[in-house]
Amino acid sequence: MTQTATGLSSTLGTLVGLGLRPDEEGGEQVFVDFTWLDGLLAIQGHRLVAEDAVDVIGDGLRERGLRVTEVEEGRRLEEVLPPADPAGAEDPGAAGVPGGDPITGPRDPDRRHALLFYRPLDPDEEDALRRLPPNTLVVALGSSRAARWQWSAGEDGYLDTGAIGLRVALRHPAAA
Repeated sequence: MTQTATGLSSTLGTLVGLGLRPDEEGGEQVFVDFTWLDGLLAIQGHRLVAEDAVDVIGDGLRERGLRVTEVEEGRRLEEVLPPADPAGAEDPGAAGVPGGDPITGPRDPDRRHALLFYRPLDPDEEDALRRLPPNTLVVALGSSRAARWQWSAGEDGYLDTGAIGLRVALRHPAAA
């Protein structure tokens, strides 16, 4: 979902301003709704632009009140996963996934957590995504077979949002 607006309130969900959509008039601000986005968002392509994209997403999620953890170099996904919700483990819709399935399991938008990796996940970490607690988003560099969303960063500063279908001139990280 995209939305163009100014003066957004937190009641609109977890809208993150990524940048401008290019057009003849100078472009319109693009917001992507991260309200129910769980699992892995992988950003491949030009490394510096992809790192900026991770920063922009992290800044936007913090502004919306999510807990955001930047994972230090050398730390592995398994070490930083938030604890699973015991109620989700007993949920019949959890399909045997501890903590519930990130898509259909219990959700609480007030307990959202994002983990930011400034490197690609290795295959063992991709396997650990199956144990990802609900309400958890992992944003990592690189491509991944386990990614729910795969975006591409170009050296021209544009971010292609893949299935969302937008090409965005990425805003500068930490810019309002």
